Amino acid sequence: MKRVLLLIGILFFSKVFAYTDLSAEEFKKMMKEKDVVIIDVRTPEEYEKDGHIKGANLIPVQLFRYIYLPGLRDKKVLVYCRSGNRSAT
Repeated sequence: MKRVLLLIGILFFSKVFAYTDLSAEEFKKMMKEKDVVIIDVRTPEEYEKDGHIKGANLIPVQLFRYIYLPGLRDKKVLVYCRSGNRSAT
């Protein structure tokens, strides 16, 4: 029974926290959809110096796992960085 519950938990969390790589075109298209939250995981210096997407929320990747974001369950979350490495973690 414990194994079944563990498997159900793993399947649930893998679906909830799953991510998909998007092309720039797909990302841009999804930005226009309703109930989308955009998160920039670069450093504050990169965010200011290199610019950012209008309306993006800055949450540096080092802090991302420690921040609770209520209300995101029913929204699409788009995460981006400079090269794609940090946004994939």
